[in-house]
Amino acid sequence: MVWDRWIRAPQTIWVRRGIFQIHLWTGIGIGLYLLLICLTGSVLVYRNELYRTFSPEPVIVVGSGETLTPDALTAAARRI
Repeated sequence: MVWDRWIRAPQTIWVRRGIFQIHLWTGIGIGLYLLLICLTGSVLVYRNELYRTFSPEPVIVVGSGETLTPDALTAAARRI
């Protein structure tokens, strides 16, 4: 009886459905784990290129006027 159901309609056996669910969710979990490993590995390999691409260029400002002495700088900070 059970063997005939296993041969003719295996998807109706509760053991097979249970094994399928275990296989399905294990596969999804391992697949997501592998995806995470691949993405983080790629970021590590290309970190220098990614840093250069996403970092803004430094702004270089030409100074104007005279350089303040430490006492003049302290006095200017206290006025603000």
